[in-house]
Amino acid sequence: GLVVRLRLGATSLAFVSCHLAAHSHMLSRRNHNCSELLRETASALGPRHLTAAAQFDHVFWLGDLNYRTDLNAAAAAAGEEAPFPTDEEHHGQVLRLVEQGDWGALLGADQLAASRAAGEAFVGFEEGPIAFAPTFKVERSSELVYQQKRIPSYCDRVLWKSAAGLRGAVSQTSLAALPRVSTSDHKPVVATFSLTPSEALRGTMQEVRSGGSRGSRGSSRKSSLFGNVSSSFAAGSASFTGSRAYA
Repeated sequence: GLVVRLRLGATSLAFVSCHLAAHSHMLSRRNHNCSELLRETASALGPRHLTAAAQFDHVFWLGDLNYRTDLNAAAAAAGEEAPFPTDEEHHGQVLRLVEQGDWGALLGADQLAASRAAGEAFVGFEEGPIAFAPTFKVERSSELVYQQKRIPSYCDRVLWKSAAGLRGAVSQTSLAALPRVSTSDHKPVVATFSLTPSEALRGTMQEVRSGGSRGSRGSSRKSSLFGNVSSSFAAGSASFTGSRAYA
């Protein structure tokens, strides 16, 4: 894995990119990879007792996270028998869901979503809504053709986490796959974000606290202050793109 940190004014950012353990049965290993990466990079980034996920205003995590679609595990979690005893049957049902555009059913069987819900990985991280087909494992073609030997899965992901008090400062403005890119057995995923500078938010909170009990004068100050922050955000907010692709 790789962690890059940078600062925009008073706003601290970290970007984590990694390739987690492959294959459907390696779920526990993938979850362990995440905590291991954060632990082993902590001392290089700052205080040893704080991981990258806790040292920055905002952390963006992207990569081939390798979490798979597992309809059988989803059924087991619901107290049902595994409906697809062979890989061929499992693959066939996932393809049918892809053809139907039933992203909800596919994401309901997504290992990453299950791990987040159970608090086993990416605790506190957010992910935008996914409204496209799984990005792995595909033929190197400008068409979306899945290989038979792997279950189609959402391996390529972009998540983010903001420090307490700064949640809501990051807004994902788009999330899409690029199915016509043919350089890999993954289709790249691209996400764009808009970011409100931390100093603007901190200034807002400080001014509101100091002016909130001053009657009509305080109310006037708050209205004026929010107007200034809004103008500053529209003119100077940070905007950037995150992507994941393999050559």
